[in-house]
Amino acid sequence: MALISVVMPAYNAEKYISVAIESVINQTFSDWELIIVDDCSTDTTYKIVSQYVLQDTRIKLFRLDRNTGSAYLPRKKAIEMSSSNWVVNLDADDYLDTKNLELLYNRAIDTGCDIVLQRMISVSEEGEQNGRFICPQVNFDMSKVITGKEACMETIGNWSIGASGALVRRSIYNEAWNKYEEHFIGMNTDELLTRKLLLCSRLVSFCNVNYFFRDNQASITHTFSTKHFHILIINAQLRDIIVEEFGRNTKESRKMEKQVWNGILWCSILYVNNYFKIPQNERTIIRNNINAAWNSLRWGELRYCVSLWTYLLVGTNYHLLLFFIALKECVKKIFR
Repeated sequence: MALISVVMPAYNAEKYISVAIESVINQTFSDWELIIVDDCSTDTTYKIVSQYVLQDTRIKLFRLDRNTGSAYLPRKKAIEMSSSNWVVNLDADDYLDTKNLELLYNRAIDTGCDIVLQRMISVSEEGEQNGRFICPQVNFDMSKVITGKEACMETIGNWSIGASGALVRRSIYNEAWNKYEEHFIGMNTDELLTRKLLLCSRLVSFCNVNYFFRDNQASITHTFSTKHFHILIINAQLRDIIVEEFGRNTKESRKMEKQVWNGILWCSILYVNNYFKIPQNERTIIRNNINAAWNSLRWGELRYCVSLWTYLLVGTNYHLLLFFIALKECVKKIFR
């Protein structure tokens, strides 16, 4: 049994997956297994990985029976297939520092923590650092150790820390899946799982090593998709978890309520700006989902987090909020 299982979901990743795999093969830490779950790719991804499987017995490949349309489900399958006590997630278009696994593992042993987070750095499609995104920021103290609950709150409102490439104790995944029900699988399910893992962890530490992810401007995160509205559902589930863990009318629940509010604002602007791109039969569903999220707002907590004018003007009617957003976006387009 290997000490670390690197798990990788893959779908039509023929352009970059070799770089991702070789970043694992070239690690200074050799006691690993790499489990790749192919989500029914239609390109040469499966063929490329199959060649690596023949060359290195530590690499394992599994192909799903049907496409799931998400990275979460093939990732979960890979974790379930893993045999190690520690798991590292690696996306098929990203890659690791050469000493990544060695330093993460040593840090876990030294601190006795359940999760070790590293620094995420964005690179161009060609693999060159572009400075677009660094998380945590360069002035963040990577030597500190915090509780899982503290780490979770660092992801609410804004991602002050990132979890891509995190080294996670395998038992924490089991605990998170057993403790929290999965009501919905969507675009942001991985982000919800990250919070669950942090909350189930006793201690979280940081390691001064880099995880490189490609800032692909053509990806679904940068282009419009109706899947972006999934954030409404994920935020609602996350709010229930935060309230369960920290209680109502706490600084943590208020911070989470503001995230719900910001999600509604973002989705409302997205809806207005992409109205004619949304299939007609989906418009009413999306608008009703945004309205339902607005109706669920806990204004008693939110009033501490938004301006008085916002509270007074749109705290009574969602349609009024949508009207102001449409008017503002129209004016912006006129004077652009």
